[in-house]
Amino acid sequence: MIDQLLAQVENKDAESILGESGLALLKKRLAERMLAAELTHHLAAEAKEGRSRNHRNGTSPKTVITPNGELELDIPRDRQATFEPQLV
Repeated sequence: MIDQLLAQVENKDAESILGESGLALLKKRLAERMLAAELTHHLAAEAKEGRSRNHRNGTSPKTVITPNGELELDIPRDRQATFEPQLV
């Protein structure tokens, strides 16, 4: 995973990797992965309760304010709009 992130950084110098653009990409990917896991758990819980007709329905962009500035995230959605992420 680290190699994939490094491949997306334009310059391979320390500033590009450890600076805001490199670390921001890592934060973005980590947060979006956590949100996807939250939605998976939410949908599994609904299926366990017998309400299995709900499914993933794409993402919506959202700007999140972090201690290091703003971060653009793609927040996953479900078809019935019952998913409320705890991370953001």
